[in-house]
This record gives sequence, structure tokens and C-alpha cells, in this order.
Amino acid sequence: NHRIRMIAGAGERVTIVAGSHETGVVDGPCARFNAPMTLTLDEIGRLLVIEGVAQHRLRIVEASLAPPQHLAAKALPVIRHPLEEDFGKLLDDTELADVTFAVDGQRFPAFRGVLAARSPYFSGLFKSCKGMREGGGSAASQDIVIDEVSAGAFRALQRFLYTNDLPEEEDCGERLEVGEMARVADRFQAVVLYEHCVQKFREGLKVGNVVVRLVQAHDSGLEVLQEAAMSFFEANAVVFQREAMATVNVLEHRPDLIKLFPHLMAVLGSVIATMSAENAELKARVAGEAASAGT
Repeated sequence: NHRIRMIAGAGERVTIVAGSHETGVVDGPCARFNAPMTLTLDEIGRLLVIEGVAQHRLRIVEASLAPPQHLAAKALPVIRHPLEEDFGKLLDDTELADVTFAVDGQRFPAFRGVLAARSPYFSGLFKSCKGMREGGGSAASQDIVIDEVSAGAFRALQRFLYTNDLPEEEDCGERLEVGEMARVADRFQAVVLYEHCVQKFREGLKVGNVVVRLVQAHDSGLEVLQEAAMSFFEANAVVFQREAMATVNVLEHRPDLIKLFPHLMAVLGSVIATMSAENAELKARVAGEAASAGT
């Protein structure tokens, strides 16, 4: 019936991954298939579909599935420059540190030259002669106070600036909130770290969590994360309506974001209307072809 189904979980729950009861060659959220015959997964979880004997057509479905272990992309060994290793030692050996930051109740000894070379923000801070209290607070003598940043986020930032290591986990191993590290990296002009965090956010988007992550993106204050979550929602609206409508209830606890609800519903309505129009067009075309064949 031209659908691609998936069986998962101990209860052998069946869900439709792509396609509908209508035949056709249509891409996008309303994709249709013509007698899908052979399926396989690639190393990044995309579904490869070979259609009918006559068509010899290969279709790719962005299914975000977990590939078999033997197909999973293998991480390449990380080759670090000796300078990165040497600078990394300064995170623990702070005897010669020439500046200390007070962040979220903790103190972070640091080296001005390293931070200034790695971040335009810190370079400007040290050269501006604006004093030793960046955030306007008070701390131990000569400490630079950084406000509105958690200790965990600052620790991850300092680790990146010293070693150029990008965190594997979205929370950077510091139990950070979604979007928190991207916001901090943006503030301190750590461009590579910022782009990495944005990509991690995109990779973490799923149909079942997109509304929650849309809320978290709003809380981060980063428009790029909000746009990423909304784009994912729009691209997966059909599957969302089928499998994750209940997750919209999270907005009930956020009256400040309740305006998102009608927008999400409008997106769903638009997709459904498009599907209906395409169905009607396809049926009319099939009926026309049948009529022509009968004459």
C-alpha cells in the first residue's frame, strides 16, 4: 500500500515512517512512493528506499533512525596539536595565572594572554581599562566578576579556549540547560564553539521533543535556535500530528508563550491543506488518465 512502516519497542508498536495509501512520486513532508521494494539504512540513520522493478528509483528518507552498530559512523581518532595539549595543562597548573574570574560563586584563575588570543571579547575587556569588575559586582580583590553565567558554562568555555576541544555532549558534561552553552559562546565571541553548539541543538531535535526544545530555545534568547526548532517542526508537521500532538500541552505551563500555540496549529493546518490539495490533484490526474485509456 505504498507506506513504509517501522516496528519498534517491546510492545512492537507500528508507526508510519513515510508515505501514504496513495501511490505517486512526491517528495517532502507529504511524500508518496510507488511500490517500495527494498529498504536499508545508511551510516547516519537515513532510510534508503528502492522503488518498483520498472522505476529503478532510489529515494532517501531523513528518518533519523539509529543505524545498526556495524554501520554506525566510526569516530576518527582526535589528533591534537602539541600546543593544545600544553595549553590544556594550564587549566590545572594555575600558579602563574595573572587574572581571576568570579563566576556563579566560584573562582577561575586564568591567563590573560591565552584568553585574549582566543576571544575578541576578552581581548577587548583586557585592553579597555574598564576595571576589574566586568559584571559590575563585587568579589575578592582583583577578581573580574562575570554575571549571568553559570560556573559550569564558564568552565566549559575556558576549556574550549585553552584546548580547542569541542564538547561531545550538548550539556558539555556540566548539566547545562539546552541552549545555555550556545548563548555563553555567543556572548564571549567563541565562534567555533557557538556554531558547534547550534549544530548540536539541531541534531537533538526529534518529533517528540520539538515543542519542548522550541520553548528552551526561546528561553535561551537565541533566535537561531528558535528558527531551527520551528523549521524542524514545519518539515515534520505530518509526523508530529500523528505521533506527538500531546506534547503541545507543555505550552499550558508557559502563558508567556501561549502565542506559539496558534502558530503551530496554523503550520499543521497548512500542511494538511497542502496534502488534501495534492491528494485531490493526484486523484483527478489518475481519473483523467483512466478516462483517456478507456477512449
